[in-house]
Amino acid sequence: RLRSPAAPRGLLVASAQEFSPPEHGPLASVSLAATPEHEAPLVFVLGMPKAGTTSLYEYFRCNGIQGEHYACHGEKDVGGRECGKCLTRFLTQTAKKEPDKRNEPQNRALVHKHCGEFQVMANMGWLGKAACFYPNVDHLEALVLALPSACFVLQERDLDAWLVSYEQYGGMYKRAVEGCAGVYPRNQDGVREWHRRHIEDAKRVLRKTAACWLNFHIEDPNAGRALADFFPGTNTSCWLAQNVRNPRPPDDEETT
Repeated sequence: RLRSPAAPRGLLVASAQEFSPPEHGPLASVSLAATPEHEAPLVFVLGMPKAGTTSLYEYFRCNGIQGEHYACHGEKDVGGRECGKCLTRFLTQTAKKEPDKRNEPQNRALVHKHCGEFQVMANMGWLGKAACFYPNVDHLEALVLALPSACFVLQERDLDAWLVSYEQYGGMYKRAVEGCAGVYPRNQDGVREWHRRHIEDAKRVLRKTAACWLNFHIEDPNAGRALADFFPGTNTSCWLAQNVRNPRPPDDEETT
């Protein structure tokens, strides 16, 4: 397997299970490069933290695409720097407008004002002691309507493996149990169901509303190929699962 110096750091666990084929919207592939007629598309990663957000951030970074992960860098006078907060502020402002594709240039300028000059936002969740900012969970349809030319990546991970990782990382589990309205009951079962419901709700919104989106499983050994096929010009060698257990090779060993 090829290894990149900017390889992802996220924990991915491969297994012998079979995965559903990657699914995409009306657009089967999208170039991330700007053209004289169009700005480079924005990309929003919709999966939960500890479900491959760092690996996706590193995938795009390895391919030379500027991204943000958790901490965004908008203008100093617009509030906190966490991506979940800045995107929630952006959506609060755009929610006052009727959805209209003609507003997209203004909306794009506004999201950059709040969140910085990113092309990829790989982790938009933020949890405080009594606050839960997960706009990918709570406000996805508003985001798609505000930025209809953006692309959305919905990555999935085995829920039990995800829950173990989520519980072990920095107090996220405790804060989600205490602060996120969608978590019920307020225990492991509630957190797992919250994640499962988010995946299903996100698929429904994307299928109904978005043109550019990709859904895939991060533990699928063909995940790198799915990303490279959907975003031509990116390289599968930038998708490297660290700490892989019992890896299963792709359908063939060819990389793009």
